[in-house]
Amino acid sequence: MDFKPVWNRGHPGVFLPTVLCRTCGLVQTNPRPTREELSEFYAKDYRVLYSGAAIPNEHARQGMKAQARSRYAEVDHLLPAGSHVVEIGCATGEFLAELAAHGHVPVGIEASPECAALARATGAEVRAGLIEDQEFARGSFDSVCMFHVLEHLTSPRRSLGIIRQWLKPGGILFIEVPDVAQPYHGNLSRFFQIAHNWSYSAATLGALLQVAGYRPSWARRLVEGKFLRMIAVRPNVQDPVEIRFPTDGAERMQSDLRRWRLKWLLWYKWRDIILAGIALPMRIVRRITRILSGQGDTRGR
Repeated sequence: MDFKPVWNRGHPGVFLPTVLCRTCGLVQTNPRPTREELSEFYAKDYRVLYSGAAIPNEHARQGMKAQARSRYAEVDHLLPAGSHVVEIGCATGEFLAELAAHGHVPVGIEASPECAALARATGAEVRAGLIEDQEFARGSFDSVCMFHVLEHLTSPRRSLGIIRQWLKPGGILFIEVPDVAQPYHGNLSRFFQIAHNWSYSAATLGALLQVAGYRPSWARRLVEGKFLRMIAVRPNVQDPVEIRFPTDGAERMQSDLRRWRLKWLLWYKWRDIILAGIALPMRIVRRITRILSGQGDTRGR
């Protein structure tokens, strides 16, 4: 394949060669870790590296509960009563608990043994390990949910093929990933991360799902979080799929990254400093105005 380098730094401040496929526009790190390296990383290092501890603290888990409620609200209308749902990358089980509270039957898969143990406290079946480590009967689930998982995988097409076998015909796949088309206001060294092997846009994610045998049916960008949510269906019959990438897909992606980087350098990087610099003299002017109008300084009265 023909690749073009686009960036070489990533979170947390490491050398991270990132390239763009000139054919389809998919952004990816190169080289990527092996499956064995990935398994060891998530079992031992991932959460410590990102949050400083092997398991999230209570404050973090409260935020995860709020996030789980938001995600459930998005899929609620798609789930028949009593749906069997597997969440891949279930962390400490907040979304599993939300599913169970609404009458569904949740199952979790989690790479971290410590987080998997906590997730089992929800009463759900939780399996530790990677997707390739699991065995489920064909058509076991009405829905599969993957929140910020797909970008971590070594072989997403292969993993999506395995997951497809777990889904019933007509079953729903719900995915959330960071959106490379709006990369953290252009802070590319923060957007690209050592744990992320792939960076998807709506176009490249939709194409991947089609190649893996799904039918994308809905997508939404979360502007406030710079994330992309997409829903895809496992068709009742597997039809041949011919993906035609836009001829300018790679050029468009490269142009978008360049534009976001320029925005970051010219505005977002300095925004807080600029706004603080504007706010201070405005507060001084208001203070002087109150004094001159006879209101004076009423603090402490």
